[in-house]
Amino acid sequence: SVAVSQGGSATLAFTAATGGSFAGAVSFTVSSLPAGVAAAWSANPVVASASAGTNHVTLTLTAAQGSAIGYFPLVVSAVGDGLTSKQTVTLLIQPRSIACSRFGLLSTRCAPLPPTPIRLTDTPQNLTSVRSR
Repeated sequence: SVAVSQGGSATLAFTAATGGSFAGAVSFTVSSLPAGVAAAWSANPVVASASAGTNHVTLTLTAAQGSAIGYFPLVVSAVGDGLTSKQTVTLLIQPRSIACSRFGLLSTRCAPLPPTPIRLTDTPQNLTSVRSR
């Protein structure tokens, strides 16, 4: 889960772990964003560093000043080499907080949470879908 104040932003870190005969790039998406929330990836797609390795990206969520307050389930997906992995992340949009902002007047930027793993492997038990070869 991640919390962001209206008019502020928060960053989530993700790791895509590839294994086996994985080849190619990993693309990331986030769906079910509420109105007024923008998403930006640090890199997208990322080229897998090796058939078995880890690839790190960050997702920055920015909530407009008038964004609705509440809890919103977001779906983060990683797709590569015909494999898909999905993870649900809960976004909490709260009223603007002076605790996360500089001087209470500027855009907020709260501290990022620890990396959230998303695994892409060539073994079907960890996937939501598998491309047949």
